Amino acid sequence: MNYRINGDSASNIYKDVGRNYADIIIQPIVVAVSKSEMAKYSADQFAENWETMKASIGKEITERLSGSGINVTEVSVTDFDFKPEFQASIEAKQRAVQDALRAISEKQTTITQSEARALS
Repeated sequence: MNYRINGDSASNIYKDVGRNYADIIIQPIVVAVSKSEMAKYSADQFAENWETMKASIGKEITERLSGSGINVTEVSVTDFDFKPEFQASIEAKQRAVQDALRAISEKQTTITQSEARALS
């Protein structure tokens, strides 16, 4: 995340919070918002909702930190780290869905071809 401290708030942040303001103010908000937004989706929905989730996380972090005198200029959401077993189960589910769609398509093709032969 890229941010800058609002000039009007800088002295108050350093005086009231101290030099480790990022650990005290920013990190808890980033963690809370990320968990909250990610909880809206099952892990296998992450890929299809990635852009929506990133935008929501960025917007919410920006809004929450603006009240603290911190202006967010950019939020990047990267590097979700899943256990290998969990990642494998997500990939297996996606393959199963693709296989089912392929089977439906093949069935429809067979029906269409059969109907075409019947009309000939």
